[in-house]
Amino acid sequence: MRKTKLIVLVSLLVVFSAIAVWAGWGNWANPSQTGNQAGSNLGNSNFSLKSQEVRAQGAERIIVLQNGIEINGKVYTGTEDASIGTRSSHYDGISLESYWNNQRSLIRFNLSSIPPGEVNSAILSVYIKSYSGLDAGLKSQGKIGLAIHEVIQSAWDDNTADWNKYNSTNNWTTPGGDFDPTPISIFTINTVDSFQDMWVNFDVTNLIQQYINNGTEPNPGMLLKASTTLYPILVFVDSSYSDISLRPKLAVTYSSSAPLADAGDDQGGATNALITLDGTKSSDTVESSENLTYQWRFVSKPATSNLRDANISPNNTTGIQGANKPTFTIDALGDYKIELTVTNSSGLSDKDWATISNRGIGAHPRIWLTPEILQTLRAKKDVNAPEWAALKNAVDGYTSGQNGFYNYAIAYLVTGNDVYLQKAKTIMWDVYNASRPDDKTPTGGYLPCYYARYDPPIVAVAYDWFYNTFTKEEKQMIWTRLNDWADYYFYGPEYRGRWAVDNSNNNFFYGRIIGGGLTAIASFGDNPRAAEWFDLVRYSKYENLAKPQFLNYYKHGGWLFEGSDYSPASYLFLLQYYQALKTATGENLFKDTGFPEALIRNIIYNTQPKLDSILPTGDWTGSQSYGWLDDYERTIMQLLAGEFKGSVSSEHAQWYLKNTSSNKVSYNYNKWQDLLWYNSSTPERNIAELPLSYFDGDGTGFIYARSDWSQNATWIAFQSGGLKGGITDHQHLDQNSFYIYKKQWLAAPANVATAAYIGGSTINYNTIAVNNGSTDSIQLSKRNGPGVIEKFEATTDYVYSLGQAADTYNSVSYSINLLENYARNIVFLRPDYVIVFDRIRVAKPTYYPKWILKSVNEPTILGNLNTIINGDAKMFVKTLSPTNLAVNKLQSAGWSTYLTDNDRSDQDYPFLNVIQATDSSNTAMILTERIDASSNNMTGAKLTVAVNDTRIVMFSKTEATGGLNENIIYNVSGTGVSKHLITDLKPNIQFTITNTNLDTGQVVQTQTLNSSAKGTLYFTTQLGSNHQITIQPQGAGPIPQTPNITLTKTVDKTQASQGEEITYVITYNNTGTGGATDVVITDSIPTGTTYVAGSASNSGTLSGATLTWTIASVASGGSGTVSFRVKVD
Repeated sequence: MRKTKLIVLVSLLVVFSAIAVWAGWGNWANPSQTGNQAGSNLGNSNFSLKSQEVRAQGAERIIVLQNGIEINGKVYTGTEDASIGTRSSHYDGISLESYWNNQRSLIRFNLSSIPPGEVNSAILSVYIKSYSGLDAGLKSQGKIGLAIHEVIQSAWDDNTADWNKYNSTNNWTTPGGDFDPTPISIFTINTVDSFQDMWVNFDVTNLIQQYINNGTEPNPGMLLKASTTLYPILVFVDSSYSDISLRPKLAVTYSSSAPLADAGDDQGGATNALITLDGTKSSDTVESSENLTYQWRFVSKPATSNLRDANISPNNTTGIQGANKPTFTIDALGDYKIELTVTNSSGLSDKDWATISNRGIGAHPRIWLTPEILQTLRAKKDVNAPEWAALKNAVDGYTSGQNGFYNYAIAYLVTGNDVYLQKAKTIMWDVYNASRPDDKTPTGGYLPCYYARYDPPIVAVAYDWFYNTFTKEEKQMIWTRLNDWADYYFYGPEYRGRWAVDNSNNNFFYGRIIGGGLTAIASFGDNPRAAEWFDLVRYSKYENLAKPQFLNYYKHGGWLFEGSDYSPASYLFLLQYYQALKTATGENLFKDTGFPEALIRNIIYNTQPKLDSILPTGDWTGSQSYGWLDDYERTIMQLLAGEFKGSVSSEHAQWYLKNTSSNKVSYNYNKWQDLLWYNSSTPERNIAELPLSYFDGDGTGFIYARSDWSQNATWIAFQSGGLKGGITDHQHLDQNSFYIYKKQWLAAPANVATAAYIGGSTINYNTIAVNNGSTDSIQLSKRNGPGVIEKFEATTDYVYSLGQAADTYNSVSYSINLLENYARNIVFLRPDYVIVFDRIRVAKPTYYPKWILKSVNEPTILGNLNTIINGDAKMFVKTLSPTNLAVNKLQSAGWSTYLTDNDRSDQDYPFLNVIQATDSSNTAMILTERIDASSNNMTGAKLTVAVNDTRIVMFSKTEATGGLNENIIYNVSGTGVSKHLITDLKPNIQFTITNTNLDTGQVVQTQTLNSSAKGTLYFTTQLGSNHQITIQPQGAGPIPQTPNITLTKTVDKTQASQGEEITYVITYNNTGTGGATDVVITDSIPTGTTYVAGSASNSGTLSGATLTWTIASVASGGSGTVSFRVKVD
């Protein structure tokens, strides 16, 4: 099966727009006719058809052949097409051109579904998607002609035909195809006009009549070629294009003496609903419709249905006996496809089909509401709960425009007050009427995908929530308008209108999800197209496109690649669709993947320690660019806290809602969300019991770590990841960037320093640029690949990661090759120290890297020491490599510090920087020195934090395949206890570590340890004035590893009164050399207290008075917590 989506007419092709082809500038002609006859009866070939055969009343019928639509109850797949050219001789699809590359297209339709009879007309329509190369020379021609010719050789193969051969082995008689040189039909384009996105139509009546009369399939088909020299490149839609409505089509009008069957509109209904089928529009040229015989049968039905054809009653009798309007009762979820056969007294018959859909959708109101939910909302009103009081204050005050709709709407449902109803309806009708007369899109809606998230949901919710207040005529008006809009934002021909229609990494995609999803749910049962929208959103968009992304990339809860501004909106639309689907049908997509629950953790870790903002990555502008928490994050957490109630995740979400700056709805017009989704009684659990670091795995590539859970904590993030092989809208080239926050932003994203749009280039991030960075943004959509986190390791003392981002700087498509290696090692030593070691190799000797550090305020630079102050926070950055350093600073989107190496004698550039985050009152950085191994294979840094606290971190100087497996020797001095982290080693093998006092020659300590799975060694040893550390790999393999689990129990209060709750937290640590599995922790409920049911974290269970937890695994150096609550008796 071909994968081509667009038919490209290489070199010079012809393309047309979806506006009326017959408006005077585009004409078709039949050479057998006199002159150019405009096809005035064809409109723009956007035939308004049922998804099968379309038949006029009486003897004349129209059938449209187009791949993907139903004909006679089956999906039509009979269109074949290919392009042949002198340069690249075979193309899948349809192409034309005759200047640089003589190119023609073959196309044919299987005609077996058309019964024998007289063909009154046959119109071939192909759709021009785009074009290029329209220069002055072409315009001077005035007109371009496209011609259809009859093909003589019927055995051509659409997969292998080329300029010289009609299949893989046989030659055309004449290169370029065997065809009748006399054109059947010609279409003329005026070159002074734009001709993108238009239908091109050819009258092929005589040829199709000839093929039907011959009755042989496959028929020879048609050849499309230029009748004049073509200068532009034309791109046509082919028969496998994603939008079925734009594929090539053949509309055939023919005469028949058989009756016309009409099974009526598709319908929706619920289980146990009585469905009335409608065949009353069936007709015959001689007999009345009541005298025709109607036979109905189930072509397909849900697997759990027990219905038979006899359950459709009356059946297999005349309309006089009622068989033209029989009934049956739905008995299962799913679709019932029903066939109607209408027969006249002469024995001639015709068939038609209707689909009855049961999606399990309940009674109105059903979007976000059930009878139980409504009862809860009314109870909030009765006790004047804070959420109700805030909403009532909003609706009784001033609320203007469509933003107030939901407040008024829900206030009406809760109170029954018609004043609120009328205000909500006024807004709804204003939205309904805000449409262009020509295409029914909202005024100013040049991005239909954008309005899809706002206007259709308002109208859909009004339809659902106020269902019984609308007349039958009003209901039809509303769902017709919803259909018009959905047609446009799902199928609209305009380029901007189709923006990201199938890109599930883009916020516009999720705007369509909420618009189309609520349209389907609200109008189901009335709207004959509701099932179409339901399935399009639930299956085509969510199941086939979005869900795989959540399984592959976002399963750990990472933001969409667009960044943290656009992603929360997308996630809110998606979760609101989940919620609407759940209340309407009972299907729970919240638990369809692990993504929604993991999103809770992602938002928590992404939030800064002051609990008022998130890390602003991707495109941000305006006052929000700082990343302040707002209603998006709040409503997301409300939905998730409610959905996962009873879980630890829910309790963390509830704590977040009560303790962050999102603890109130910022905007009055969103008060309805608090009333609907916030539950003050949901238990909460302090997020401080979570681990201090988090990595979203092989998803979006974000690592978060912090010193502690206080608001004064040092917080860092590191990112290297993204879409495999590309970049999506609003995503930036920020791979291998790091961020540091302590009280204020220190190593900042540029967004926090400016309200202006900063662009996506690397120069705005804490990463590197090559030379001046001018080519970085070229590969935004064509880079070779994303960054990737190759290593991640977290312990109590440190977090270590390694990111590789060279592919981000290279683009085969644009012939850009800047880097051969960009490996960034980042080590966070708690509480306040970050070491960044970069191994960079440029692709050419003339290239050089520029190390970038962004800050809000101007840095102070003194030699290799950079000091940055922001409010009550300060950051020292000391550069240990390179030594021949050039430092510059520039005010641009805040301030940028640029580090470059003046020594450019080779293509390898190591950068080693040590960073300390501290209070602004701190006047000096800790003592920091570079260490180079005498074995010449490692370099690193020594940090003298305090007496008995020396830290040493070492990195391999070069990339060692599989990790270093050789002797490492370095000299170091210090006082007392020192901790050493050695990276880049071969994983999972034994190393012997020898500490020798060089002043005395005595061996102070020898220890044998395993390198970790990430190739690290971490050990403690005593230092003096002159010591040598020798690390030797051993060939015996890993030494036996022994776990050692220690437990510490703490309580949140020392005294408590009767009825008060007490929280106990048990911290477990593995201080041994090996990992532990199936660790069982038990604790007894204290005397005089009662266990709070369900409060034990980590699936703890209670038996008698004993709580038991089973921890699946605890790595060496790993730790965690379990907790429970009791109430004082």
